[in-house]
Amino acid sequence: MFGPSTSRNPASRVAELMRNIRALENKVRSLDTGTASRASADVADSVGTALEDITARVRNGAGYAADEAARLGRRASAAGRESYAYLKSEVDAHPLVVLGVAAGIGILIGASLYRRSTSSPAEPKQRRRTKRKARK
Repeated sequence: MFGPSTSRNPASRVAELMRNIRALENKVRSLDTGTASRASADVADSVGTALEDITARVRNGAGYAADEAARLGRRASAAGRESYAYLKSEVDAHPLVVLGVAAGIGILIGASLYRRSTSSPAEPKQRRRTKRKARK
């Protein structure tokens, strides 16, 4: 149908092209429009199903992350309460020891800050100055 033309006459070429166009028109008209619309609906359903699946996975992942964060928060809160209770019991049992440790830490911090403030700061490096050549 679309093979090379055997004649070299332009009029016969135009006639052959017209026959080919009419044949194509008849083939297009004979196509079933229902098949195309069914294929389009199938594609839309497939895409919709895939998007619903992805949405469900994201929701499940977000729910899992929220549950895990809440669980870790409860564990951190419990650990904080236990630490506070232990520290309070130690202070109640040995108040002078705890006071001495706190005073010692305060003295160490104060001494280091005092030493830092009295020592001379490092002198900034001076830029090397070069002599400029006189312009003529």
